[in-house]
Amino acid sequence: MLSYWIVKANPRYNEPLNEMFILGKKQEWHAKRIPANFEKGDKIIFWQSGTGLKVIAIGEVVSLSREKQEDGQLIYSLRYLSEVLSQQPNIKKLREMELFSNASFLKSAAAGAIYPLKNKQGEFLYNSALQEWNQIQNNPLVILTKLLSDDTIRKATIVKLAEFWHYAKSKFPDKTFITLFPNCVRMNIGMVKFFVIASNTIHINLDRKKLPLSKAEQNKAGHYKSAPDAIERYGDKDTLPVLVHDFDDEGFNAAAYSMIEKLGLTRKHPITEKSHSPELAAYLESVYDMPSIADQTGHNAASTDQPDAVTAEAINAPIISEAEEGLKRYREYVVFYQRNQPLINAKKALHQNDYRCEVCGFSFKDKYGTAAKECLEVHHINPLAEREGKSITKIEDLILLCQNCHALIHSQRPPLEIDALKEMLSSGER
Repeated sequence: MLSYWIVKANPRYNEPLNEMFILGKKQEWHAKRIPANFEKGDKIIFWQSGTGLKVIAIGEVVSLSREKQEDGQLIYSLRYLSEVLSQQPNIKKLREMELFSNASFLKSAAAGAIYPLKNKQGEFLYNSALQEWNQIQNNPLVILTKLLSDDTIRKATIVKLAEFWHYAKSKFPDKTFITLFPNCVRMNIGMVKFFVIASNTIHINLDRKKLPLSKAEQNKAGHYKSAPDAIERYGDKDTLPVLVHDFDDEGFNAAAYSMIEKLGLTRKHPITEKSHSPELAAYLESVYDMPSIADQTGHNAASTDQPDAVTAEAINAPIISEAEEGLKRYREYVVFYQRNQPLINAKKALHQNDYRCEVCGFSFKDKYGTAAKECLEVHHINPLAEREGKSITKIEDLILLCQNCHALIHSQRPPLEIDALKEMLSSGER
């Protein structure tokens, strides 16, 4: 029978928790005593002792030995099923809950490293932690911040990826997909990976015929039968600044957009559509519309109550009710439609007290506090792309959405109507 356990970790005696809790990592733990019913497959809720006193991560028992070592310690091996979590209940919160009124690990004089949990206690703590971890894994900003540690490089990369994504998706909507993995981001066009971000590395496929010979020789030859002209531009931790500098190079962009056109002629990959991440797609579209969003970082958004520049603008925005938008502008090979930022800020300012999605009703402030204030997105009910040139947008023409609702609306062309999405949610239609 599956059991749940609290295992205490103290930053004074363990390695830094952010470095210790890595998804999938196996690690040996030591204890003077291991409970008799502590078994392989049991679920672990890690408790930060010392000064933290809160749930910090989850894991499972991989193996254990009942034979004492020379130092009298017993060894058991755990696998981490999440990384460090920040929104889990602390000792004060749990002591206020009837469910944990007799929990042994919460007692003042509790000593030891492994504590049993009743099934309902374990299910509550484990599922709460798992829900936060799943949300983190689906948060593009958090993943991108982990992958690209340098703020300047990350911002430039996100903005460039958003440009490429918008162009390719507009040209080849049935062949362009992007996937968010815990350890990488991959954009596919047809049969080929066009843009990949891994840990402090970037891979981009360019058209060798559009690059000067001196530039082409510096890159890795492609190996795709369906794209023989592909040549891989690669940047690692040492060479990323050079690659990011090339993002503004005319020859680099010509080679990139030319490759997008060629990859759009290849057949559709059978897997990439199934692994497509609508949350990441919606995030990139928001960056494309407002590049300053790329200035944010996942870590900072989760660890500070100070308003960032975008939020400050929204809160202090002048009260306006309409503005001119929709002027066509050109960014390299891409047509996009100019938004009016003061109008968007004014719309956000109206909802600064709860940051609630106007379709599903989810409140970021109630759930996460001020850390998630910029997760709310502004959607044009009357899409700018469907208008005839410049036109007036009233504040009533904008609606605030969570990322899930926004992604659903843009999951089809033309976008799903707001009333249709509300009806879908109320009726339980899937």
